[in-house]
Amino acid sequence: MISKLALAIVFSVMLISGSAAAQSRTDTKKGTISGVVSDTSKNLIPGVSLRLTNTESQVRFSALTNDSGNYSFEVPAGKYLLEAALKGFQTSTVSNINLDENETQRYNITLHIGSFSGNFILIDK
Repeated sequence: MISKLALAIVFSVMLISGSAAAQSRTDTKKGTISGVVSDTSKNLIPGVSLRLTNTESQVRFSALTNDSGNYSFEVPAGKYLLEAALKGFQTSTVSNINLDENETQRYNITLHIGSFSGNFILIDK
């Protein structure tokens, strides 16, 4: 007869294996959208609010540029709209982004001085 300890070990191994397989399936369906935000003089801009919207599901992701003006989103494959905004600059939009699983796409954005336009919430540091 199989002991309770042996059954517990077998069950634990099965759970761990199932979790790892589910995690690997989930990870393979993601891609990365990244880039850098600068002004028209090529100065990198920290603290820019970015919003990435899946145009099919309307799910939104938010991020801020770091001190070097870099941003990155790891998101499910799909179709996206990327918006960048900062007070004192015009909102910049990148549309028709088609991200496949395991793909990395880079979008460097240039912000132009002007009034913020749009209706999304700016994220303060």
